[in-house]
Amino acid sequence: MVACPARGAMNPDSVRFCGSCGVPLAAAASSGRGERKTVTGPFTDLVGLTARSEVLDPEDVRAFLPTGRECGGSPAGKESRA
Repeated sequence: MVACPARGAMNPDSVRFCGSCGVPLAAAASSGRGERKTVTGPFTDLVGLTARSEVLDPEDVRAFLPTGRECGGSPAGKESRA
């Protein structure tokens, strides 16, 4: 349990802010921070996307965006050979 620095209310260790008054809890704010993980994600560069999306409605932009499979992607964890 972590005590609120403003009111002294007790809060679970898993929260970052006091449930009573909303003040940041220093002990909770420092726990879990500093751990970094490397992630890998797909990236596709669509030529002209920004210019087109500035003049179209969001629904129209979504309609012309290809899906991952249409871009040659493979399901996660599967090796792709081009």
